[in-house]
Amino acid sequence: MSFLRALVAVQLLAVLLAAVATVARFPVWALVDEAAHYDYVQWIAEDGRLPVLDEDRVHGEVLAIDEGVYPAEPRASAEERGLFGRSYEGFQPPLGYLLATPVFAVFGDHETKLRALRALGVLLLGAAVALTWRLARRVVPDAPLAAFSFALTFFLWPGVVVRAGTFSNAALELAVGAALSLALWRALTERSERWLIASGALMGAALLTKLTLLAFVPALAVAAIAFLRAGRVRAVAGAAALPALMLAPWVAFNFSHYGAPTGSGAVQSLMDPVLNPDGKDFAVGDLPSKHVALLNAVLPDEWWVEFLSTVKRRLRDVFALAVLLVPALAAVRVPAAERRPALVVLLLPLVAGVLLMSVSLLVENYDAFYGRYLYGVLPGFALFGALGLRRAFGERALTAASAAITLVLLALWAHLSTVTPATV
Repeated sequence: MSFLRALVAVQLLAVLLAAVATVARFPVWALVDEAAHYDYVQWIAEDGRLPVLDEDRVHGEVLAIDEGVYPAEPRASAEERGLFGRSYEGFQPPLGYLLATPVFAVFGDHETKLRALRALGVLLLGAAVALTWRLARRVVPDAPLAAFSFALTFFLWPGVVVRAGTFSNAALELAVGAALSLALWRALTERSERWLIASGALMGAALLTKLTLLAFVPALAVAAIAFLRAGRVRAVAGAAALPALMLAPWVAFNFSHYGAPTGSGAVQSLMDPVLNPDGKDFAVGDLPSKHVALLNAVLPDEWWVEFLSTVKRRLRDVFALAVLLVPALAAVRVPAAERRPALVVLLLPLVAGVLLMSVSLLVENYDAFYGRYLYGVLPGFALFGALGLRRAFGERALTAASAAITLVLLALWAHLSTVTPATV
């Protein structure tokens, strides 16, 4: 047990150091839309409203920081900057940005504001870790620390740390995903009406954070059906009504500005010239390569250059096989009483998330195949894998797997520290 505790301590310290280094050293702006996410908060804090797609341009401070001239005025106007000059994250649900607004308001200097917002992401990452520990105690009660250690290997992914440590709604997505997994687990395993209603409230918070968390809706639906069969209608009604009530103001805003419940159609029209400039019509034959691309999720998009190497892509495949497929296959050894809630709460959201991407590609012709869109379901899936490994091979094997994966990830972090953008 002393080795396991030391391993968990090393993992937690590694996550913390990597997150703090990201806050302090990662280039501004981060490639994955950090400027537009920041501008969203600025619209709320300074203008008292949500940004509107195709109408609002980013604030001058955002442009000046990008040009390296802040606090001077930017040299190029927002209109001259193309997509970068538009507040194109305005379609996002508002909860993460509303939460960030008080932090934004505390500081006067915009570069300091950004560091503070990044630090908020680290705090939310810590909340996700704490919630995952609580979930580990429920899912694998006979070996919670070993299960938690395995889950921490997912939090050590550079992609997860960088998305949490650079400003966006990703850190809150991770925390809400962990909380929703915990609530659903307790609702199903304890047949608790209180936890089912809490799951409904968290579902509302999830959809007000990021629409990728729609992946949890099937799990909530399965839980609701189980309660309906037991005649517990009022709890199901409450769990269904809460998300609808919570979403109503934002949906009304979208109907007012976009004529639809979300701004997804508007953002697709805005982004298609950049993401799909040739106007390609995607088909079923495109799905296999898109699914393989999801394996890139271990790294943030800023390090896409790493996958130009065939050798590194093969290493990625081996890593994915080790940490995703093997634990999932080991779940066949889990007793049925444990396996049923695990499949619904811990595995189904990951499957649903991939299916939603596939539907988006084929029905809307919109390529949403980004591994980072699945980070919110990773805490649950990590513990699904931990449960499978524990039941199939025992606690020692689970601990050994966590230690081996941790060593690989620490080596990866050491390598990335020498590669742009970390050294910029």
